[in-house]
Amino acid sequence: MKGIVAWTLCLLLTALCAPAAARQIEEGEPFTIAVAADLHVNPANRDTGLINPLVPYNLEITDALLWDAAGSGADVLLLCGDITNQGRLVQHEALTEKLRRAEESGLTVYVLPGNHDIGETGTDAFARLYEDFGYGEAYSRDPASLSYSVRVGSYLLLLLDTNGYTGQRYEASLSEATLAWMQGQLELAREKGWPVIAAGHYPLLTGYSTPFVHKDRAAGLLESYGVQLYLAGHLHKRCVAVQGELAELVVDQAIAYPCCYAMLEVDGESCRYTPRQIAVSDWAAQSGTYDPSLLGFDACQTELEQARCRGIVERLRGDRDVGAEALAQAEDFFWQLMDSRAHGTVSEHADALRAHPGYGLLVELAVGTIYNSWIPSVIESAVPYTTGFLLRDHRMLSPYGSE
Repeated sequence: MKGIVAWTLCLLLTALCAPAAARQIEEGEPFTIAVAADLHVNPANRDTGLINPLVPYNLEITDALLWDAAGSGADVLLLCGDITNQGRLVQHEALTEKLRRAEESGLTVYVLPGNHDIGETGTDAFARLYEDFGYGEAYSRDPASLSYSVRVGSYLLLLLDTNGYTGQRYEASLSEATLAWMQGQLELAREKGWPVIAAGHYPLLTGYSTPFVHKDRAAGLLESYGVQLYLAGHLHKRCVAVQGELAELVVDQAIAYPCCYAMLEVDGESCRYTPRQIAVSDWAAQSGTYDPSLLGFDACQTELEQARCRGIVERLRGDRDVGAEALAQAEDFFWQLMDSRAHGTVSEHADALRAHPGYGLLVELAVGTIYNSWIPSVIESAVPYTTGFLLRDHRMLSPYGSE
């Protein structure tokens, strides 16, 4: 009898400890993709960043992201580049260890390289390191780059390596050979009746200063084959742009305030996007940490971001004599603007931001700096889709409108 009990307990413990199998998504079955970018994983970087004060928590936020994505019901996690900070082997090894644990929890992970990821590692080594996270599961591999495609349900995910590899770290490019491979994949998808979601590190539609060779050709190619959605990172901010029937979603920097990523619910030929904030405090509580900053992470990251915003206003003020009340109004305006921008709600709050008593003063203090034109442009260029949207029948619909 004791032997039977022991054997039963052994089987039970084995079942409880066994890795969870990833869900097999059948043709036509709905599925959910979590999309994140710009983790900049670096075990050695524990110093507070001037631009991003959450940099010291890059490892913990990454762990929390993987835990949160698995727990939120995502079937696939797509990482759109800059997954490490300098492309060093130790950084890739730290990340791949985390990704293996995530896949053991039942999450399927696909990665793309960004401009920070190749570094001293090289392209061949990158593909080997991430063999279990896309490259070994590819439906097709582009011989000319680290681009590849994968099948998920009835969909084809077209994952583009947009790095230029010209020696200029921030130059983006899609070569003629990669464009030809890309068109071949799109042609095949059309023949098979597979809807396509495309992704890369660099945006195709959202305006920014980085040179991107053949950007317009790539966007035109996607649009001509009826691709509804292109996913990207790199900008460290959430953006939505539309060109014809092609929509582009640039996802948040996952390790910057307010630590969000994208959730895509895919069903048939429709796709619903909602942003999701990483539950860092919940992850910390279940991980057994005693770090109060992690256990109270929402308050911690808000305080750090507010301090960063105050510091920017102080630098813009310089040695000019500004009354305490007026300075407080400028600081409050800038915080309201940056908080709304981070949460994708600038469009909703645009009138209140324009009417804020600190708006004019801050723009005046910013004369001679990039902030003088940048602050108004954030308000005027805001679109309503950054809080979520539905793509259906090649139309973008706000979730707050009629579906």
